[in-house]
Amino acid sequence: MSRLGFLSLLSPSSSMFDVIIIGGSTAGLSAALALCRSVRSVLIVDAGEPCNQPADHSHNLLGFDGVPPMTIRERGIADVSAYPTAQWKTGTASEFKSNDSTISVGIKEENNDGTQWVEGRKLILATGLKDILPDGISGLRECWGKSVIHCPYCHGYEYANKRTAIFNMEPSAVLHMAPMLRNLSQEVFIVCPLDSSPFSEDQLATFEKNGVVLVDGKVESIKHTDGMLEALVLEDKTELAMDVAYIRPSFEHRSPPIPGLDMNEMGFIGVDMQTQKTSIPNVYACGDCTDFNRSLSIVLASGLRAGATINYELSMEDWSKK
Repeated sequence: MSRLGFLSLLSPSSSMFDVIIIGGSTAGLSAALALCRSVRSVLIVDAGEPCNQPADHSHNLLGFDGVPPMTIRERGIADVSAYPTAQWKTGTASEFKSNDSTISVGIKEENNDGTQWVEGRKLILATGLKDILPDGISGLRECWGKSVIHCPYCHGYEYANKRTAIFNMEPSAVLHMAPMLRNLSQEVFIVCPLDSSPFSEDQLATFEKNGVVLVDGKVESIKHTDGMLEALVLEDKTELAMDVAYIRPSFEHRSPPIPGLDMNEMGFIGVDMQTQKTSIPNVYACGDCTDFNRSLSIVLASGLRAGATINYELSMEDWSKK
């Protein structure tokens, strides 16, 4: 099968899969690889819209530092496609039904109004997240993932010793981010309306002591060339020359809610971090939809953990039946 073999729809050879995986990016592929190497029949359902697609390069993944995320994904697809028990379907999950022993998933395909139902013994949600960028800031979308970013571990080294801004963050997130960015650059600016006093006097004094500059205002637009930030333009038309800006966008889940699926206080799918089990029997979740640490290495580990847990549980279920 080609490296992009998921685009070819294969007819399931059985009416029942061992595992259905919703999401064919890093976490889902990691789980699929572990399961296929344990000769489990796996159906991966994917719409081909990974959230790291805007980024030019990935970092902090040993052996792949600086490699484009789409290249890593293509290699993962090729790895999984080499195993005969892997099958693929392009589409999105629209409905879920479950009983004590199986999970049924309704799949919507592009340009097809109908729903195709597939059945599996276990289900993995590896659906990732969809970043919701703030409305009304011209130029933001073009810079997102290039020079307007969210994570100093993913992209910070490339912007060390550059003029660095923080905006569109809750005060608690700013307090978390500012020390790490100050480690990378001597020129760090926090852009936010100060009339509501989001920071205490002690916090303001700490910013000043560390050379972090607070700018009173709100970003209206971004000047850039081909996604590379040049200046933040405030509502009063003040222009702040910048090289990079960090924001914390909101997010939404890509899969429809499943009745009884618990979410944690941060809005992620609640899982047991040792097994990736959710609150619903036979349903597991891994990757960005379960953890605010959106790092490829962490995502890979959670996928492997989900796959290994499921293989053991399927093995024990079959063992007990004999």
